Amino acid sequence: AGPSDAREPDLAEMAARVEAVRKQKEAAKREYEQALRSLHIAEHTENRANIQLHAFQRLADAFEHKKYMDDVKKADQVMRQQRRQADHEAKQRNRQEEQARKEDVRRRRDQLQKQKNKETDDARKNLQHMLQEDKQLRENNRQASSEAVTQHRERNHQQKGQARQELAQNLVNVMAERQQQV
Repeated sequence: AGPSDAREPDLAEMAARVEAVRKQKEAAKREYEQALRSLHIAEHTENRANIQLHAFQRLADAFEHKKYMDDVKKADQVMRQQRRQADHEAKQRNRQEEQARKEDVRRRRDQLQKQKNKETDDARKNLQHMLQEDKQLRENNRQASSEAVTQHRERNHQQKGQARQELAQNLVNVMAERQQQV
């Protein structure tokens, strides 16, 4: 019973050791599985955090883009308003220039008309004066008895008659020209 008795405690001890190792192995396996589950949970949490981060980043980018587009829209509105203002001012300036030009043309036309009326009145007065002189000359010719005086007066009368005809023709021309312009 000697050598086999000495082995038995070794077997029992070994069995106890095997059992302890098996328990340690199971505990290590449970720890490993728990760590693996924690790792999966951490990865899942990290993935969700990354998804949320990307979503937030897209939202921030969209907000930046919207802000940029709003700024572009405001700048475009300001530019269009300035363009409308400039167009309005240019139209107003053109209207004022056109009005001034029309006023200038009207003033010059009135001035020209006054000048023509004055020329016509002067021509009419000259014609009346010459007709009066002609009448007076004929009266003087009738009263004159001397042949030399009569001849001299007749020659003078012819010259004045020709001048009167020219003046009358000028008056007719001025009046015709005035009629055409009116």
